[in-house]
Amino acid sequence: MRSMSGIKVPFLRDVEIDDRAARCRRQLAPGLETDKAVDLQQVLENLDGAEVVLSDGARAKIAFGVKDNLPSNILGLTHFDKATATIHLDFSDESYAGMEHDGRERFTGAHEIGHVKLHLDELVQMTRIPHAELALTRTSHTHRLWCDSEVQANRFAAAFLAPDAGLEQLRRHGVLDVETVMAVFGMGRTAAHHRIRNFNDAMQQRAYAARRKGGR
Repeated sequence: MRSMSGIKVPFLRDVEIDDRAARCRRQLAPGLETDKAVDLQQVLENLDGAEVVLSDGARAKIAFGVKDNLPSNILGLTHFDKATATIHLDFSDESYAGMEHDGRERFTGAHEIGHVKLHLDELVQMTRIPHAELALTRTSHTHRLWCDSEVQANRFAAAFLAPDAGLEQLRRHGVLDVETVMAVFGMGRTAAHHRIRNFNDAMQQRAYAARRKGGR
C-alpha cells in the first residue's frame, strides 16, 4: 500500500475506465470522429442543466460555471449541493479559456467529468472529492493505487481525450507517438506519454483475455 492523493473508491479495472470514458465521449460529443480532438468548452456547456440518476433513484442536475473565486491552486472543482440536488462543475476563468488550446486545462476539464461519471456516490456522500492539492492537507490514508479517486479520474480524462479507437487508427498508420497524440488530441506531453503506454498495456490485456476465452 501507499499514500495516494485522493480518496479510496471502489476498484475499477483500467480497461473498464477506458471504456466508460469512450462511451461518455460519444454521448457528450456525438458524431465526433475518434481521431479528432474533443471541444471541452462545448462539452461542459452542453452538460449544464443535464440530469443524472443517483443510487437511491433520486435525480440531480449538473451545473457548469466559470468562477473567479476558486482557490489559487485549484483549476477546477466538482462539488454537490445537497439543498438543491445540484452537482457543480466549476472552473477558473484561466482554466476555461485555456481548454481551447492548452493540454493541461483540457485535461482538467476531462478530469472533473471523470469524477461525475466514476465517483457519483462518493461525491454525493462527501459533497466534494478532495483534489491532490486539497488532499495533502488532510490526514493521510493509505489505499491501493487502483482504488484512488484521483488516479481513476486521471485515467478517465486521458481516455476521454484520446480514446482507444482513435489511438488504434494512429497505430495502424504508424504514427502512434507522443508528438502526434499531442497534436491530434490536444494533450500535454506527459499525458500523451502515459496515455500511449496505458493504451498499449490495455491492448495486451484485451488480447490475453481473448486468447483465454478462445481456449476454453
